[in-house]
Amino acid sequence: MMFPSFDPEIHIARAEVGAIDPDRWIVKVAIDWGISSPSVGLLGSFAKRDMNFTDGSVLPRGSVIIEAEVNDAIFGEESLNNSKEWTADRLAERITSVCADYGVKRPHAVVDDARGLQGESVIEMMRSTGGFWNISKPRKGRRSEGWAHINSMLQAAAEKNPARPHLYINERCKLLLATLPNAVRDENDPDDWNDTPHCPDHAGDALRYLLAESLVKPITVGRTVGLY
Repeated sequence: MMFPSFDPEIHIARAEVGAIDPDRWIVKVAIDWGISSPSVGLLGSFAKRDMNFTDGSVLPRGSVIIEAEVNDAIFGEESLNNSKEWTADRLAERITSVCADYGVKRPHAVVDDARGLQGESVIEMMRSTGGFWNISKPRKGRRSEGWAHINSMLQAAAEKNPARPHLYINERCKLLLATLPNAVRDENDPDDWNDTPHCPDHAGDALRYLLAESLVKPITVGRTVGLY
């Protein structure tokens, strides 16, 4: 398996929909858009600081909870690689609507850019909706490094490691939870996800883009906070 550390009893969160506390969490969105293949948007909360609980456990700074997912995949078929072919602006509107359910207005998003059905840039189409504070391209890096990062965070959660960020996924993330636990290694490249119709990597790519944001560190110049 691609992610042997994944354990549904540990990594699947069952929190209700509700406003995310901005004093404790930074919220970001990552989007992997496709034309005929499914498009996926993930809403993630990044812990701003260590959180200590009454049972003695610690949620380390930088831990991530995948709060929600938006996708246009067609479920109920043998393949999970078919989609309803939403346009980029429709996907953006659905994502910002879900963000509003969590009290998040105009989030920062990273989007794997491409050309839409009419030739426009996906980022341009999503910006035109006005629903995002900022949209940028993801820090992709090597795919194998992204999968290793996911594995590391899953392992840290399984071990309850207080020094390394954890990863948890809400049960509402249907496509991500249908594919991530079942992903297998590519025979030609054992460090990569074997992208198949039964277990496509679209939700995994969105997760990889989102977690790459956890490697971006905040900087403060005067009263201005930025990222590098």
